[in-house]
Amino acid sequence: AAASDDAPLTFGQKMKKHFFEDMRLMYVATTGALLKAFRCTPVADRDLRHFWLSKSWFGDSVMSVDPEQKCWTGLHAALMPYFIIMFLLYAIGYPIAVFVVLNRAKNSTVRAGWHPKVYGRLYRRFEPQYYWWELIYLARRMCLISFRVLMNDRRAEVYLARTMQGWQGLCFLVTLIAALLAQFYAHPFKLEHMDLLDATLLCCLFCIVWLSMAFEIALKDTMEVDVLEGMVFLVIAVSCLFAVMALVLDTYHAYLKAKKEPPTWVLLLIRFCVPPPMVAALGLTAAGKKKQMETIKKEIAAVEADKGGSKTSLGSKSMRLRKLTRLHTKLDRVAQRAAVVDDDDSDVEDSDVGGGGSGGMNAGAGAVADAHINGGDGCGGGGG
Repeated sequence: AAASDDAPLTFGQKMKKHFFEDMRLMYVATTGALLKAFRCTPVADRDLRHFWLSKSWFGDSVMSVDPEQKCWTGLHAALMPYFIIMFLLYAIGYPIAVFVVLNRAKNSTVRAGWHPKVYGRLYRRFEPQYYWWELIYLARRMCLISFRVLMNDRRAEVYLARTMQGWQGLCFLVTLIAALLAQFYAHPFKLEHMDLLDATLLCCLFCIVWLSMAFEIALKDTMEVDVLEGMVFLVIAVSCLFAVMALVLDTYHAYLKAKKEPPTWVLLLIRFCVPPPMVAALGLTAAGKKKQMETIKKEIAAVEADKGGSKTSLGSKSMRLRKLTRLHTKLDRVAQRAAVVDDDDSDVEDSDVGGGGSGGMNAGAGAVADAHINGGDGCGGGGG
């Protein structure tokens, strides 16, 4: 088994790996381009009683991306079967292929062989119980790109009435709220800072959608527009800041995973750019993870001590049991992150930063991170 794990990938396995990686990167752009072929703008009066099945949609409509081309006739009708085939193969077929791959990945024996080297980017970033979370990402992307392309009627009467923009914004907000609730409930990533980054970017996207709806009713050439533009730039700056921070922390974990000393500039960025409470909360130090585990154990003890106490603090018995289960699950997750260093070669996994962490991580990096938490100095010495 060890020999087969260390064996290089065959040509077919490399093709599968690059195929899934390229399809994953191009999914949003390609699906959006395919959906534009189905987006037609009626040029006649639309019968609202039939809506999609009215004559104006199929007889008197033009392509939104090319108003000179009539829909469902001529060249558009001739090419539509090919668009449908490509949409089924790519927009629908790729998620089905990912489902098949992930369904096999739930078997631990499959994950021990060459499978993670080929398909690891689809599930190795996530906790073992959330190996299927890539499907949630695909569903979210499919919903957002569909709302953006298909619910974008720019006819004058529709634009002035602002009915389609309202429905489009509502669908965006509902999808993002559902994604945020799922993210806050599951925390699917193995690395805490990736959970933080995903939640932050979802919140920023939610704010951008809300601000775009506010632009629709803002009065032109007034202070309202200036304030909204400033808020948009602020949201973009926050998202870029968190993305850079996550990139620095990923670089830090990559060096620790390879059992190498992180460069001094990485340690300096973490020390001066990442707030100390956030470093501790993300478990980037041995002291931080130990403090996390002690806090969770205290919460568990408090819940168990209130077993026969008042119901005003913890609610009913079922609520207390659910809280205990959630706390034990969280404790197990933190303990696994502190004790296990994953051997995946495609994604950076969580590891103990402290010098006494698993896998023999260097003491210099851990000393610097712990000094950051405790307010100590001497970053250069730790980075040496």
